Amino acid sequence: MCFKYMKQLKHLYLPSYYRVCGKLELGNLYYLQTLENVQPKTIQIPTGFKFNRLRDLDVDTTEQAQEDGLHILVSICPYIYKLTLYGVIKKFPEVHQFSLNIAEMSLTLTSLEEDPMAILEKLPNLKSLRCSHKAFLGKKMVCSERGFPWLQSLCLFGFYELEELRVEEGAMPSLQRLKIGYCKRLVASIPQAIGSVWRPPNQSWFKLNFDAAIFAEQKSSGFGAVIRNNQGEVMAAMATKGPPVSCSEEAETMACRKALEFAVDAGFHELIVEGDNITVMRAVSSSTRNFSMLGTVIADIHCLLCGLRGISISCVHRDGNRVAHVLAKFAKGIDEDMYWIEEVPQVAEDSVYQDSILMNS
Repeated sequence: MCFKYMKQLKHLYLPSYYRVCGKLELGNLYYLQTLENVQPKTIQIPTGFKFNRLRDLDVDTTEQAQEDGLHILVSICPYIYKLTLYGVIKKFPEVHQFSLNIAEMSLTLTSLEEDPMAILEKLPNLKSLRCSHKAFLGKKMVCSERGFPWLQSLCLFGFYELEELRVEEGAMPSLQRLKIGYCKRLVASIPQAIGSVWRPPNQSWFKLNFDAAIFAEQKSSGFGAVIRNNQGEVMAAMATKGPPVSCSEEAETMACRKALEFAVDAGFHELIVEGDNITVMRAVSSSTRNFSMLGTVIADIHCLLCGLRGISISCVHRDGNRVAHVLAKFAKGIDEDMYWIEEVPQVAEDSVYQDSILMNS
């Protein structure tokens, strides 16, 4: 089919696994904004032509001999906002070949042998990155200091050979959402203290922060939780007394379960669940059965998570969890569970205010 005479065409959605005789001539599509399922080897572009209006590019490299065409194609799309790559890529494009405007990127079945993070972390406006189903075949990924300055969402799914994810201090300072799944060999599934500032969730999502405190003299514990929207506004909060515990991990795990029960009862179904204990958050995010003394509590948490429409698990530094921490300590002076709608107790108001200032800094 010839597209070169369709000069006003703005959105072109090609079928999956299409076959063509000759080449698809796209050199006259100056107004093209969306190009989906394109196979680089099947298109013909005149020398010097650029897709200056293209914002959304979806490239299919499942067929062989696509790599050279891929490098050329991404280099002539200087203003794309969203890039999707599907299929084997032996050599990833260099930083200078990518649009500096890319904010969303997805890699699926790319089977990269070299860590793509070294290149991706240099994209200055990248906010969302999803790598899934054998996107990378190596054993180690590294996010270096100052890498991914504006990344807010990272999803790693189906990395069956990955054993280590190393996040250096100062990397991904803006990260709000981290999702890791089916990475069975990965030891450090959640990097510790990725961010020290509370960050709001994406629109239509809510963030549930929880924390625990141990009151040894009272032989009890305290649980605190707060749910906020993408504007940082408090939707609901909770403070409750817990039973005596043997360690902080037990307290935090029980606090997580209580916080999720609270969120579900309050009617929230799309949640980013955030705590500050790395051991607990690893256990909560793991897809494998937990045989520790807390296995039953972890199983309860997984059941609660399965009932949600959308879920993301992340770990935050204590400084990014200050409101939940204050609420957990507040539980020391109460005799019954306390709940608030669209507000927090006075003792936590200053922490909410500090978060609202820092989240926009």
